[in-house]
Amino acid sequence: MQTSPSPARSIRHVPSYLCSALTRLTKLTLGQEPEPGLVSSIFSSFMQFAVERMLHHEIERFLSVSEPDPVTGQQNSRNGFTSKVLHTDLGRVTIRQPRDRMAKFTSVFLPRYARQYPGRDGDTLRLMAKGTLYKDIERYIRLEFGPGTDKRLIQTVAMDFFAYAANWQAQNLDAHYDRIVVGPIQASSYHAKTPKLLHVVMGKRSDGEVQLLGIYRPNESPLTEAYWAHMLEDMMARGLVQADEYVGFDEVNAKAALQDALIRRS
Repeated sequence: MQTSPSPARSIRHVPSYLCSALTRLTKLTLGQEPEPGLVSSIFSSFMQFAVERMLHHEIERFLSVSEPDPVTGQQNSRNGFTSKVLHTDLGRVTIRQPRDRMAKFTSVFLPRYARQYPGRDGDTLRLMAKGTLYKDIERYIRLEFGPGTDKRLIQTVAMDFFAYAANWQAQNLDAHYDRIVVGPIQASSYHAKTPKLLHVVMGKRSDGEVQLLGIYRPNESPLTEAYWAHMLEDMMARGLVQADEYVGFDEVNAKAALQDALIRRS
């Protein structure tokens, strides 16, 4: 007898606000409609890292305190991974979910058979943004695991994620781009009602490839020339020399910072 497909496998992705906003930004950078899956491929690595590292530290903590088998006396240990597809706001993300030999480990924040993981893409963008503090990351990790979670586990995951974000923020850039586009994104949070303003910067390389150059989180309002200058100086410090076209620097302070940077460079 044939069985009908499980609901998890028949889910159709409905573009969220975040997905639509990032798609528009990618289209503006490319100068044409992006290929299907391009936006997800650019941004999904953040979600993949966040989920896999939380699972990694969670199972390590679980195994460190687990009791040996009462019959054999054998200590529980890791037993590879299971590939799993999560449905997020930006599309499908494939992760590796760790297993243990006694099949006793169940993740607190991601149950074994869970496939839906909505609302977290905005959170991961917020945490990857320049200007995000360690305490913001630790708070997010604490909310994901829920009350009563061991404090050392939360701190270990938060430090891991903080180091990953800092390393990504320091990535080297090309010296030249055909086009650099900056766009405002209202990144919502699964754990908070108020979205956070971020500026996502993308660049089109000479070979036509789109690269995510940076994510910036303003900590003041209204935005000042110093904020935009800091954004440009950060990209220059990572190797940027010039672009043929700058798009999205429409605010007075942003234009002033861009013009000042171009003058100093020449």
